[in-house]
Amino acid sequence: MPSNDRCELQSLAPSGISITASGSGEGSDNEERSRRSNNMSCGYVNIPKLELSHCLDEEEVQEVNDVHEDSCLTKSKNHSDCSNQQTHELKFSWIWRYLSLRGVFHLLGQSIAICPWAYIVTSAIIASLSCGMYFMVLKDRIRDGYTPNNAPSRYETDVMREFWNSSGDPIMTAFLISARDNGSMLRTDYLNEAVNLHNFLLYNFTLKHKGKDMRYEDLCTPYCNMNLVLDLFKSGLDQQIEKLQHGKPLSETTNLTFPVSNVDDPHKYVGRNFSADEFIDGISQEQVVTNMEYVKVIMMIFRGDRTNTEKGEILSLWELAAYEFFMNEYNNELVETLVIGTEILDQEMIRDGQRLTPYFAAGFGFMIVFVTITVLGSALFYDEVDAGKFLVAAGATFCPIIAITTTYGLISLCGMRINSFMLVMPFLIMGIGVDDAFLMIHSWQRLSPRGYPISLRLGMVFEEVGPSITITSLTNFISFGIGAFTPTPEIRLFCLATAIAMGLDYIFELILFGPILALATKCEKPKNYKRNLKEDIFNSGWRKTVDSISKFILKLYCKIIGHRVFTIVLMFATGAYLYFAIIGVLNITTRLDSVKILPRDSPIQKPNLLLDKIIWAEYHPVTVLVNNPFDIKNEEQYSLFNKMLSEFESLPRCKGKQSTMLWLRDYEKYYKEGDFMEGLFSLLGFSSISVEETPDKPIKMDFSKIDDFLLSPFYKHWKAVLKLGEKDEKTGERQVNAFWFTVSYHNTSDWEARIELMTKWREIASRYMALNVTVWEANAMFVDQMLSLKSVALQ
Repeated sequence: MPSNDRCELQSLAPSGISITASGSGEGSDNEERSRRSNNMSCGYVNIPKLELSHCLDEEEVQEVNDVHEDSCLTKSKNHSDCSNQQTHELKFSWIWRYLSLRGVFHLLGQSIAICPWAYIVTSAIIASLSCGMYFMVLKDRIRDGYTPNNAPSRYETDVMREFWNSSGDPIMTAFLISARDNGSMLRTDYLNEAVNLHNFLLYNFTLKHKGKDMRYEDLCTPYCNMNLVLDLFKSGLDQQIEKLQHGKPLSETTNLTFPVSNVDDPHKYVGRNFSADEFIDGISQEQVVTNMEYVKVIMMIFRGDRTNTEKGEILSLWELAAYEFFMNEYNNELVETLVIGTEILDQEMIRDGQRLTPYFAAGFGFMIVFVTITVLGSALFYDEVDAGKFLVAAGATFCPIIAITTTYGLISLCGMRINSFMLVMPFLIMGIGVDDAFLMIHSWQRLSPRGYPISLRLGMVFEEVGPSITITSLTNFISFGIGAFTPTPEIRLFCLATAIAMGLDYIFELILFGPILALATKCEKPKNYKRNLKEDIFNSGWRKTVDSISKFILKLYCKIIGHRVFTIVLMFATGAYLYFAIIGVLNITTRLDSVKILPRDSPIQKPNLLLDKIIWAEYHPVTVLVNNPFDIKNEEQYSLFNKMLSEFESLPRCKGKQSTMLWLRDYEKYYKEGDFMEGLFSLLGFSSISVEETPDKPIKMDFSKIDDFLLSPFYKHWKAVLKLGEKDEKTGERQVNAFWFTVSYHNTSDWEARIELMTKWREIASRYMALNVTVWEANAMFVDQMLSLKSVALQ
């Protein structure tokens, strides 16, 4: 090389790295070369504030240019040209170079290489938040967790809670009793077992809570008599069968028909508890005294209000304890009892999420194996196999893992719960985290044969890779961060956790995986700085073949994507994709299929199927709340209420007014005719009130008898539906401040029918603002989930 030849490699990247190399004259001897090498005068790397030097010959300068895609090689013919170039540079130009993103990352890489253990300790401090997983609470909110905060059902639920004076949704545990032989439940032995189960759950089934025995009768007020119809029906059935056996005429005051039965005169709707969907040949005594030929299932609902936090906790534990009892302990030869409720559903969802644990382990194991093979394969290609590569492979998988555990710990320390949706997040973070690590490993591996100092090498890696992983990580973080503001709580939790995990993984890739690369570099074998790498490694053997095939594939790929025909095809394909994507989004059909939500082997699949195919086909009630004070003496208000009631009972799927559970109709009858027992006593001469005093013409009613009405053994169950005011001293009447009633519908096994009904119920309620009417239905939250899913997805 000529003695005056001198070259300078100056990076166009804002890192401010300038590399200058010069060659000695032909007359120079080996001693002079050694002296110049030792004094670092034959070449140097000038990095402001970080004086790092290294000898480079002309070939190595060219290799550095291959590493830096944005670098250029400025060749000067003489020393004066280089001097002229330097005089035109601004005195503080290096400052502006380091103000860029690449410059900052270059400095960060050098800093990490100089003090790797400081960054590792910092990472350990951040990762210590993983200890918060000790307080982790796995809990789903299936019923309202996927319902937007602005959904109508949330307002309707709040109104119902206010009426019940409840701090949360009521506990509604359904017990479904069916015959093990698939026969009818309308048999004496089977009905006896159903009644015994009801009494057992009401009075005898105990739950240990803080050292106390808790029973449902201690928690049920005011719904303790909710299943009284079952006892009354069984009592009436026994009386009628006894008369039939003794040849006596059946009681005229007892009429055991479906769906409305009269037991000792008062009308009782039994369609809520009995579900008949099949018929059999042959007539039994039970069929003679009823109009029912076959009863598939008997449903009992145990309901309680969460009036305070402790009571809500006890009710939840009671439901779960009853579920465990009938799953593991109860074993009856005659009947099968299935239990379902929201707490049970949430628990099954959590159990299903916990079943992902083996998949986590397998996924992480396969990921570690894949990363190890990839890193070692790359090291083998560059002839850089050493013990440090195993450290790199472990670090590539370790960073996403601690990002996941730190996220769970941080979420738990903030008092937030972990839902089953968030258990999917680790798979996402592992893929993205390892991808970032691969980018850093690839850049680090390519620089390995060059023999650069650790600080320079890691600075160049961060300069090359840092901006790209920053942009991708920031994009992912913002995407999931936007999702954290969605109105759906469960999706909001998932997006928040994923955004945090994305950010933590990005941080760990820089301040933990970077130091791991620095430490692994020290394990590499010493480099022969003067060897011709291309001749020694890549120009012969299998490496040449692999390199040639890779370059051929890359060139072919570039030719294909650069061709005009490909561009035209791609444009049409993209247009077609966008067309079908937009059409598909606009025509989304949202349905909730609990069969697909629950695991196939879940124990509550069967009760869910009974509810879906039998119970809701026969009985689907809506609760209508009248929230304004109701004055029965106000004819205009009374007429308006009857008009509204008529609209609800006139809908196509309504089972008729006989299925409506309305206290007012019983009160009208009580007010006009008096109590049944009181009428019986008057016939025997024990009362001053005669049944003949009831006139045929309409009577103007008031609420003067409301207290006696609610004390009657036949009507006391109506206390739960009324909210009464104080008694007026002048009139002796109580004001009815609010009340609710239910109207029953059928043929609602599919969600289309339920959505249609819910929409019509709300339309009717909106037309009677004078009564301040709201509707509430147990599945309203799920209906709103399906109605809102499309709009949320579009947003």
